[in-house]
Amino acid sequence: MNVDDAVESFLNSENVTLVAGYGIAVAKPQYAISDVVRVLRSKGTSGCPSSVTCS
Repeated sequence: MNVDDAVESFLNSENVTLVAGYGIAVAKPQYAISDVVRVLRSKGTSGCPSSVTCS
């Protein structure tokens, strides 16, 4: 899967859960993940980082 395939999969999904692994914890991409969730939600997808309780 490449980036374009991942984007298409996210946008065609009703729900997306982002699970942070060790590499993500070290990289500290909180703002990037927040941006991804914001874009997914604006497109009608329920996006939620796994460390956050979403409604």
